Amino acid sequence: MTLILKEGTCLGVPLAVVYDGSPVAERALIVAENLGQQPEDDQTLIVLLMAENSERARVLQGEAASLLADRDTVARYRLLTSANVLWLADILQVEGCGTLVLPARSSALQNSVLVALLEHIDLPVLLVT
Repeated sequence: MTLILKEGTCLGVPLAVVYDGSPVAERALIVAENLGQQPEDDQTLIVLLMAENSERARVLQGEAASLLADRDTVARYRLLTSANVLWLADILQVEGCGTLVLPARSSALQNSVLVALLEHIDLPVLLVT
């Protein structure tokens, strides 16, 4: 795992995690859920479903819900139909996210997208391998 912090930022809640159904995204989801397990904090987890359409998003939401089923986390799901940096940055702001957890080597979030995203957000980013 790699934590990317801009000067003056620290980990915050709620956490957001990008989920595309890959094994590394499953790990990222569990890491995000574990990080959010602080009794005094908001335990809502924002799960950003990286899917090409709403049907695929429903499948991914079911998978994510199954992975989180035995935990106390409340998940809110949002659909991302592409790795559009401005759209993702807007969702993170609207949801009031404090930390973004990303699956490293995700096909949807290539290096150029990640670099552009880091230029548009002031959140800590945890890359999960």
